[in-house]
Amino acid sequence: MHLWQADRGIIGYDEFAERWDRVVRSTAVLIIENNRSCAPIGFVQLYDINLYDGWAHFTVYVEEPFRKRGHGAEAVMGFLDYAFSHFNLRKIYAEVNGFNEAARALVLRNGFVEEGRLRDHVYWDGRFWDFYNLALYRDGWHELKSRTKLTLVVQKDLQESLGID
Repeated sequence: MHLWQADRGIIGYDEFAERWDRVVRSTAVLIIENNRSCAPIGFVQLYDINLYDGWAHFTVYVEEPFRKRGHGAEAVMGFLDYAFSHFNLRKIYAEVNGFNEAARALVLRNGFVEEGRLRDHVYWDGRFWDFYNLALYRDGWHELKSRTKLTLVVQKDLQESLGID
């Protein structure tokens, strides 16, 4: 069995499995649950974790009926705290399409700053949209955290699996 790669080369299964293992090991995910039903309503993810250079990418998704109710903001704050506390990161990136103004507003409210903007970069819904690269630096996180009441409830079994006291 051979698999295609982005560089158009063909690799075998063993090399693919090794590369996939590196991808999985460079990802951390938190599932966002509804407080009442404990049903999953979204997730927060840290991916492309690069400990050598000290950065990672970050994304958040909340199901439509639960948006604008504070679930995303609470999850973002808790997960960023976890990321900066448990990984040696200097900064965390969020990449946002211009058509997703709610996501852009959420990360900007949580201390991210715009580092780059690609104009008319993404085609969606009949037109081109800008693409934003935003970053939160460790010192910016500490400043935001000191001004924000952060309450993170982590289930006991999750705490034990993550090795958190």
